Amino acid sequence: MTTENNDGSRTFNVVVDGITLKVTVTPSEDAANIQTSLSGDKSFQIEVDGRGFRVEVESGASPSAPTLTAPPAPQPAARPATPVTADGETVLTAPIPGSIVRYTVAEAQPVKAGETVVVLEAMKMENTLPSPVDGVIKQIPLQAGAKVARGDVLLVIGPA
Repeated sequence: MTTENNDGSRTFNVVVDGITLKVTVTPSEDAANIQTSLSGDKSFQIEVDGRGFRVEVESGASPSAPTLTAPPAPQPAARPATPVTADGETVLTAPIPGSIVRYTVAEAQPVKAGETVVVLEAMKMENTLPSPVDGVIKQIPLQAGAKVARGDVLLVIGPA
């Protein structure tokens, strides 16, 4: 559906990823925002609900049927390999996504159950994570400042 508004703009109902959005296109005096190719096609950069899109209106196509092309999705950062654990070792994983502020232990250091071993920042709050068992720190696969997803391995604790 296309609606012609009194100010010369047009409003379109556009479906993006199965979600219907109301998009209003207003003529612009700024020619730098419009690129016309030799074939007469026009490209625009617009933003809908905070998400950038490149809009292409093909020559001869109905102006009520623009094509929206989303920018390429950012690729997630490479995750370190999951540590190999032996029998009797315990893996401490991130309970929520966040950033590692600091480790309070080092590899080969003995720890007691309940002792803070890592501080994780999530939603602007520092969360102290305790050792779930008595043991010895076998492996710390990440460094302070690393971003983690829920379930990422923060450290491995071996039996004492």
